[in-house]
Amino acid sequence: MKLLSVRHLLVCGAVGLAFAACTPKKDPQLQQAAQIHNQAMAMHDEVMASVGGAKALLPRLKARRDSASAATRPALDSAIAGIERTDKRMDTWMAEVVEVPGNEEDGHAHHEHGKGGAHEHSHDAPPDVTPQQMLDIQREMKKNIEGIRDQAAGQTKAARKLLGEL
Repeated sequence: MKLLSVRHLLVCGAVGLAFAACTPKKDPQLQQAAQIHNQAMAMHDEVMASVGGAKALLPRLKARRDSASAATRPALDSAIAGIERTDKRMDTWMAEVVEVPGNEEDGHAHHEHGKGGAHEHSHDAPPDVTPQQMLDIQREMKKNIEGIRDQAAGQTKAARKLLGEL
């Protein structure tokens, strides 16, 4: 009986080692890319709220522009155009999201945006992308969402100032 147990343990150990050897090791650059991707996607929720807040000011800005003097109208037009550009920039950013292969932690939800519904993006990594290129892509994505965040915050502040709220 003991011999069978030892044999059983040896077989189980060998099978376990074989499975461990077959499990691919995750590339450190892909791990870093996944971490950056997840940070950018977490920031995405904050930025969506900020862009939404700026867009909510558009009807009031447009109403103020319609009754504004010729001297004030250009500032209002600029604020309106800036918010609309930021909204389009957010749409573009979301459409260009690149998933990191094997990133199981990316559980971001599809959020409502714009007039018609959830944003669309591919969950596939581009073909023939090296781990270094994937890391560079994710760094650029994060840099872009940070820029959109800052742009939306600045435009919201400027719009509120024009509306006399600050």
